[in-house]
Amino acid sequence: MSAGLGILELCQKAARRKEEAALNHPRMTAPQRAYASSTARRLLWRGGNSIGKSWIHAWDDIHFARGTHPFRPCPKGPRSVLIAGYSFAQMDPLLQKLWALLPKDEIDPRLYYQPGNGILGFKVPCIPFVAGPGRGSVIYLATYEQGPERIMGWQGHRLSLDEPPPQDVYAEAIPRLNFFAGELRVTFTPTTSSPPLDYIREEVAEGRITELQTDYEEANCTILGGPVAWAWKTQAEIDADVAGYLPDDREMRRSGAWTPAIKGRALELIGEHCWIDGPIPKWKEFRIGVGIDHGTRPGRQSASLVIEAGGDYYILDEYRPQKAASTEEDARGILAMLARWRIPYTRVNLWIGDRATSASYWGEAKSNQDLLDALAAELRITAKEARRQGLKIQTARKPRGSVRRGVAKLNSLAREGRLKAHSRAAGFRAAALAWKGDDASELKDSVDSARYALMALYDKKELDNPTFSTIGA
Repeated sequence: MSAGLGILELCQKAARRKEEAALNHPRMTAPQRAYASSTARRLLWRGGNSIGKSWIHAWDDIHFARGTHPFRPCPKGPRSVLIAGYSFAQMDPLLQKLWALLPKDEIDPRLYYQPGNGILGFKVPCIPFVAGPGRGSVIYLATYEQGPERIMGWQGHRLSLDEPPPQDVYAEAIPRLNFFAGELRVTFTPTTSSPPLDYIREEVAEGRITELQTDYEEANCTILGGPVAWAWKTQAEIDADVAGYLPDDREMRRSGAWTPAIKGRALELIGEHCWIDGPIPKWKEFRIGVGIDHGTRPGRQSASLVIEAGGDYYILDEYRPQKAASTEEDARGILAMLARWRIPYTRVNLWIGDRATSASYWGEAKSNQDLLDALAAELRITAKEARRQGLKIQTARKPRGSVRRGVAKLNSLAREGRLKAHSRAAGFRAAALAWKGDDASELKDSVDSARYALMALYDKKELDNPTFSTIGA
C-alpha cells in the first residue's frame, strides 16, 4: 500500500515538475515572444494555421491570472479572466493546452478536462485558483454560441478571444473591460467560414487594436531560447501543407489574409441576362424588402430595394450617397427611393439593417434605432407610431459563412434566371461586374444591402404578400 502511494506521489511530483517547467522555462518562437511580451492594451494576433497561437495564448492567460507574467506587470490582487471561442469543441486545442499547463495543485480539485467538452467541474465553466500566487483569481470560459448575453454584467481584467468573434460579441466585450482598464487579446486565422470581419479590420486600420501578423513559414515555427534552435516544421513540409489547401483560402491559412483569393468576379454568374431597364412586370402578389448597410465613410452607406414575386427576385433601386451622409440624410434618401416606385413605407414587408457602426473621422455612429428615429421624424410621426405601422428595422443575422452563403445564393438565382437587377441599382451592377470578394472594397456595400434584403425575404417565406398595384418608377 505504501509502495503504491509512493509511486502515486512520484507521478504527481513528476506531473507538477512538467507543468512548472512548461510555465516557468518556456521556449518560444519569435512571434510567440512578440505576442506574450506586447504591452498593448488591445492586441490581435492574426496569422496562418499551425504557428503556435493556441499554446502561447494558454500560457499567457495562465501567467496573467496567476500574476506571474515574466515579461510585464499584472494587475494586483485577484484577477478575473474570460476566455471565449465559437464552441468548446472548436476551442479544444486551446483548452487542451490550457489544461496541460495549469498547475493542478493551485486550481480547484473538482476540475477535470474532457476532450471536446472543455474543462468541467462547475455549472458555469470556470477555473478558480485556490492556492499559489493566483489564489482568488478565476478564469471563466464562454462560447460565442451563447451570444453577447453570456458576458453581460461581467467586468474583468482580461478578455481573451480564440478565433474571430461575431461583431455583436465584440461590441459587448469592449465595455466589459472598462472598470479595471482591462486588456483584450484576440488570436485567429481568418477562413472562408469566418463571420464578417470588416468591423475588426477597421478597428486595426484606425489604430484601436494593435496587430501582429505572422506567416506559416519555417522561421516563424522555429523555437528559440535553448542550446539549439528547433523548427517543428521544415519549409519543405510547410510548402507541402500549403499546397494541399483549397485555392480560395490558401493565403488565409498560410498568412492570415483577411479575405479569400477569388479569381475573377465573386458574382460571376450575374451577367447580361440579369439586367432590366424601364418598365417592370405587373405582379399580382409580391413582397418588399429594404436592406441597409450602415457606413460613415464617403460612399460607404447603402440601402437596397428588393422585390420577391413568385420566387423571382428583383433588385430595383438603391440609395448610395457618394459623400459622408448623416443618419437624417440617409432617412431622406431611403424614403425618396421608395417614393420613386410609389411604395408607401407601410407596404414594406421587411426592413433589415446592419449592426451598428462606430463613429469615425468622417461621421457619427449609425444604428438601426437611430435610422428608425430619423425616418419617423422625416415622416412627422413618433418612432412608436412608425413601429406600430410596421416600420421595424430588424438587425441582420451574420453568422459564420453568411457572406459566402449570400453570394452563393445570388449566383444560383442568377444561373436559374430568377435574379434581375434594374439600372437604378447602379452600385449593385458595378459590384456584380467587378467585385472580387474583398471585404474592404467599396463595391461590397451595395452587395451587402441587397443580400440582407434578399436573404431575409428568402428565409422568411411566411410573410404576407401585399397586393397593391401602384408600384412603378
